[in-house]
Amino acid sequence: LETPADIEIERRMLKRMLRQTAHYLDATKTVPIREKDVQDALLPALRLGFPDIIREPAIPKQTKTYMPDFGIDSIATAVEVKFADNGGKAKSAIGELYEDMKGYAASEFTLFIGLVYLTGAYLSQEQVEAELKKVGTPKDWRIDLVVGSGKTKSKSGPAEPAKAETK
Repeated sequence: LETPADIEIERRMLKRMLRQTAHYLDATKTVPIREKDVQDALLPALRLGFPDIIREPAIPKQTKTYMPDFGIDSIATAVEVKFADNGGKAKSAIGELYEDMKGYAASEFTLFIGLVYLTGAYLSQEQVEAELKKVGTPKDWRIDLVVGSGKTKSKSGPAEPAKAETK
């Protein structure tokens, strides 16, 4: 089935907005410590362009109900946000998105966007795209990386600025 042109235009606008997340958080002086901080900051911004956005819409399956972070009915698009403040968490976030791909399949959404907010250059977009191609990611999925400021959660004290890993 072909997606109508007006929906494609709106989806392009959504993708552009999501890719600008780091700039938006910087402009609003939001320094995320966890995934929820990014989600909470994005919701009002996305609601400006998509008033029908839903937080955590349910995608029921036989044994589990999956819930992407955002759903936009008018453009049949779901968005899953991940947060990583080190290289290990960045790799885990990609793995979690692989799991979501199966759970979100055969739902009312026909496009799925994984947004991975990184506090350092732990992965490149090219690395992720090469891996997605290699594992045969469904064509209705897109994963975008954005790199912005953030803090790490310390178990023994206040949040510390995230430091990029070096290899």
